[in-house]
Amino acid sequence: MQLDIYKSTEAPTRHFLVPAGSDVSGLPEIVEDKPRTSVEVEEGKTLVGVSGTEALRDISKQGFHVVEVPYDFT
Repeated sequence: MQLDIYKSTEAPTRHFLVPAGSDVSGLPEIVEDKPRTSVEVEEGKTLVGVSGTEALRDISKQGFHVVEVPYDFT
């Protein structure tokens, strides 16, 4: 699944992952206007700071996945 990664404007290490092209106005925090990047996430695979399994599970339940990472996705 293709996901867009948005950085929170409220917490410098918090990022929200949502399906590519999603409306982000309903997220629990305000995020930057444009995604930092997009990534392809698959079940059972892990990207730096992102578990594909956890991300897909959270997105199916609540429409987004949150990660706290001390670096910026670019």
